[in-house]
Amino acid sequence: GTRMSCVGASQTCPCHVSSVESSGILSDGFGEYSHGSKCEWHITAPSDIQLNVTMLDTEFGSDYFTVWSCSTASCESSTELARLSGNVASGAASGGTTFISTSGFMRVTFTS
Repeated sequence: GTRMSCVGASQTCPCHVSSVESSGILSDGFGEYSHGSKCEWHITAPSDIQLNVTMLDTEFGSDYFTVWSCSTASCESSTELARLSGNVASGAASGGTTFISTSGFMRVTFTS
């Protein structure tokens, strides 16, 4: 399968993926997130990256989950795909909300 890597994650913003997996989980950590949280993940893969957001529950208008498609791994040049805030609970049964980077590079941030 496609190998994926995730860098820039910390203990408070884990990214559960290994070099042999083709999928993973991004999280703002266990339990409720703290005000002033700032998480950033860089995801790379040898082909398209598909990010499925199955649940997001943030303070609307104050906390943001943002997804970019990047042209390189450093993500110096990027296009914003989405900026989500509030309750996005599409659910796994309906497929969630999907974002695709055809370059093989994606940056995801969460700020509160």
